[in-house]
Amino acid sequence: MTLAAALKVLGRWWMLVALTTAMGGAVGLGASASITREYESEARILVGSLTNDSYDTQLAWHELAATYAGVATTTPVLEAVAAEVGAAGSHTVAERVEVRAPLNERFVIVTARAPSPAEAEQLADALAAKIVDFGRLDPNEESLATIVQSGTGEAGFDRRIVVNALVGGVLGFAVGIGFALFLSARRV
Repeated sequence: MTLAAALKVLGRWWMLVALTTAMGGAVGLGASASITREYESEARILVGSLTNDSYDTQLAWHELAATYAGVATTTPVLEAVAAEVGAAGSHTVAERVEVRAPLNERFVIVTARAPSPAEAEQLADALAAKIVDFGRLDPNEESLATIVQSGTGEAGFDRRIVVNALVGGVLGFAVGIGFALFLSARRV
């Protein structure tokens, strides 16, 4: 089939193609609306002092940050955080948080996910506070760890909605063209 013939078929069946494109876009929007939204919040904890320039001390802070990140994801810590924020248990909290200490940095980064921005921020802040508690040798002393950024949630426009609607529309367009070509071939 030549391009001119295909365009002639599309001209004849344009309503069908437009309808399937619109239906595909609507299905994409509907699918997006049924997906549970998840928000993310990130807290950052600095381990050590900013004023100490000794290489050995800096290296020790890096190692301590990695240790804090590892301890933060243990069951006792996660259970304490779950009790504090009212989550169902340590397994639920473990599925919703990620704690990492980037290589050659003195930061511990806590990323929490939840169905609402406020819940994500609360979870990130609670775990960050536990990490700061690790750095206290005595409850009355200053911690070796400091929260430099409390949980900041990502709220706003969800781009997946637009992408899903566009993908649905493109698929609907393809189905409409297929139907138009099929129906035109049967008429000949």
